[in-house]
Amino acid sequence: MKAAAARGVRYAGMGLAHLRYLEKGRMPANSHAYDMVGKDIQAFMALTERLAQKARPQNSGDQADADVERTL
Repeated sequence: MKAAAARGVRYAGMGLAHLRYLEKGRMPANSHAYDMVGKDIQAFMALTERLAQKARPQNSGDQADADVERTL
């Protein structure tokens, strides 16, 4: 994990036993452990659903281009 973090790896997958081992104070600085099979993935999915309900479509196509040209 430390070697991956040093190389700038953003996400590192591993088994639950390895994750639990690292959670005992062996995580590199500025890193976070997530259980993407258990409770953490459920929280991420619930958050994604709430955000999806709030999302609004972006301008696209000709209208977006016209909006940009008006601001220039």
